[in-house]
Amino acid sequence: MRYKLAAGEVRLKSVEFFAYHGVQPEEQKIGNRYVVDIWAKGDVELAAKEDTLQGTIDYSLLYQISKEVMAKPAKLLEHIAYSIAERSLDEITIIQSIKVRVAKMNPPIGALAKESSATINLSR
Repeated sequence: MRYKLAAGEVRLKSVEFFAYHGVQPEEQKIGNRYVVDIWAKGDVELAAKEDTLQGTIDYSLLYQISKEVMAKPAKLLEHIAYSIAERSLDEITIIQSIKVRVAKMNPPIGALAKESSATINLSR
């Protein structure tokens, strides 16, 4: 390859979970549907040039981290998104920056709403 790859991005879009998060006690009892989106940026030049998994951001690992974080009840979407982002940076050293969005479907706000969400951006 004749060019230097500046950076690459790996994305997981609309990964669905059923989990038990929320401020209200009943939310942590009955559960709800959540959707997670992740944008992870890093130097993926090795993967691009040599077609090797070691040179990229492994999206199956991003999913596993998300699954483990989503399994632990929390009150706030911001906390969940931060936990996913922080663990991803800790465990996948190729990531330089990450954006995580967590959405709660049909939030219990006393009105019809498709979702509520929080987004966290972290970088090294």
